[in-house]
Formats: sequence, structure tokens, C-alpha cells
Amino acid sequence: MTIAQSIVAVLGAVAAMIVSALALLLKPMLGREATLLIYYSLGMGLAVVIACKIRRLPLECSSFDLRVPPVSTWLPLALGSVGLLLGVVAPVASLLPMSEESAEQLAELAGQTGVASLLVFVVAAPVLEEVHFRGVILDGLLRGYSARTAILVSSLLFGIIHMNSIQFVTGTILGAFAGWVYYRSRSLLACVLIHMAANGTGFMLRLCWDTAEAVREQPPLVESYGGVAPMVAILTVCTLAAVGSVWFLHRHWRGTDPASHWSSHCRRIRSARTTAPPNP
Repeated sequence: MTIAQSIVAVLGAVAAMIVSALALLLKPMLGREATLLIYYSLGMGLAVVIACKIRRLPLECSSFDLRVPPVSTWLPLALGSVGLLLGVVAPVASLLPMSEESAEQLAELAGQTGVASLLVFVVAAPVLEEVHFRGVILDGLLRGYSARTAILVSSLLFGIIHMNSIQFVTGTILGAFAGWVYYRSRSLLACVLIHMAANGTGFMLRLCWDTAEAVREQPPLVESYGGVAPMVAILTVCTLAAVGSVWFLHRHWRGTDPASHWSSHCRRIRSARTTAPPNP
């Protein structure tokens, strides 16, 4: 998969979400949150189909690496995700301006705490977005580009598709972490776990804190964390958790050579293409 094809796949995802907006007509009958679940699932499901068509990847389970990551990595994967979210993403995102329109849209989403919203943010989004961005786009890029280029491009595209400054930072940083994990582990389910941990943390904060009002007012970071001392403590603990998790995962995979997997796979593909009999 080329970078140009990756960009087209993301544009296809945007188009798919626009088309699936027809599902919003069901809002008077089903309610806001149930309608959002249908709208999102249809849109991102169609986006995955489009991306697979662009890459010419069969739409079947065998097309994706669904190996279960070792149990010993589950906690570091989750802690790394939450640590990056609260210790790195939040401080960086707080420095960026956000339009009133984007703030209002995020505030509306932050106010949704029902079961349907839980399914959207903690189940549907992690599964569908990871299949699209890591399972199709990043996987394809790794077969033609260096790991650094592939992870950078896929994480930037993941941030851009969210279309606001806060989620751009979130998507790019967490997308880079998930991309690195996918490169090293070749496990799409490991990336889904990372995404679920981040979105699950955000959903829990909605239940414990008025995040909708906070998004609208955009208070300083110190105020958001409850003062200087709590902010320093939280940022320190979360940053150490993120660094420690990455260190543990790096040591866990240090005996593997991921580059040889991707390069050997590319050689197998090229060999199959050159030895295939010509069409009659």
C-alpha cells in the first residue's frame, strides 16, 4: 500500500461517514445515543470495506493478524495507553486552541454516558478504527516503507481524521504507540486493547467528572488536575507508567526481528507476482 493510497483510504472513510449520516434520521425514534451507535458502525464499517478494496485485501478474518498478545503484555499495553493519555496527550492538547464549534461537538459527545455510548467508544471505535488504520493502512505501509515512515504516516492520518486539535494530538500520539506495538508484535488485538484502554479511561472520566462542561470552558491544565501538587503527581505517575510500559514491551520483544518479517513478506509477494502465470 502506498502513501497516496493511504490518503485515499482516509478520504474514503470521511466520505463513508458522510453517507452514513443518513442514519441520523432515526434519532427521533431511537434516541441520540442508539442512533450514534448505528451511524458510527455503518460509517466505519464502510470505511474498512473501502480501505480493503483500495489495498485489494480480501474481506475475511485471515486477512488480519488476530493473534492474541501474551497475557504478560496486557497490563503494560493498557498502562502505556492510559499513561500517554493523561501524562502526555492531556498537557500537549491543553496548549492548542480549539474552535467553539469543535468544543461544542466534543462537549455533546462527552455528555453521553449510556450503554450505547459505551459500545461506541469502548468497543466499536477501538475495533473498527484499529482494523482500518493498523490492520489495513499501517500493515500495508510496512510492506513497502520503513517502519518509521509507515508508523508516522498512519498515526498522522489517524489524528487528522478526527478533525479537531485535541483529538488530533490524541490520535497521533496514541496512534504512534499502537503502530509501534503492531510493528513489533504483529498483533492487531494488541492495538485494540490499547485503544480500548484509552477510550475506556475517557468514558470513566465522563462518569466521575463533568467533562462536557470542562470541554466548553477549556480551563487551564492546573485547574483541570485540581491544583499544582495533584497535577505534578498525576503527570509524574502517568509519565513513569508510560515509559515503564514501553521499556517492558521493548524488553519483551527484544529477541525478535520485526523488520525481517515485513521485508520477507514483501519478498514473498514480489516473488509470487513475478512467478504467476500470465492471464490467458
